[in-house]
Amino acid sequence: MIGRYGVASILVTGLAGGPAAAQYTGPSQAEQARGVQTPRTAGPASSSAGVTAVAEILRKPRDDQKVTVRGYLIRHLGGENYLFKDDTGEIVVEIDVDDFPRAQPIDDTVLVELQGEVDAHRRRAPEIDVKRVRIVTP
Repeated sequence: MIGRYGVASILVTGLAGGPAAAQYTGPSQAEQARGVQTPRTAGPASSSAGVTAVAEILRKPRDDQKVTVRGYLIRHLGGENYLFKDDTGEIVVEIDVDDFPRAQPIDDTVLVELQGEVDAHRRRAPEIDVKRVRIVTP
């Protein structure tokens, strides 16, 4: 018989591990270090109104600037950090597990649109704190 702590442990483990496992299924930093290559041509950076090019964010980062970018999550860097790429460049993005679409796995071949805010740092490259992830259907 499982005691009340055993049930709570099972529930917490199931809830914490469930959604995260199905969210990003593309390559990780460890796979890249082992030489696993995933060629990727990025999608259009600014083909629709309101989409900001990564190169523009990197060139003139403004802290807390609201941005929408379109491209690919090409690598999981660990924790909540991912490498995002459009046809103008690459930038680190931070995505909470809760901000991924439910029950829709995303890998490095899925075109996504990210909405969030720029985190401009003095001593390192800017990043995007993502608030919403949307899969773009062709």
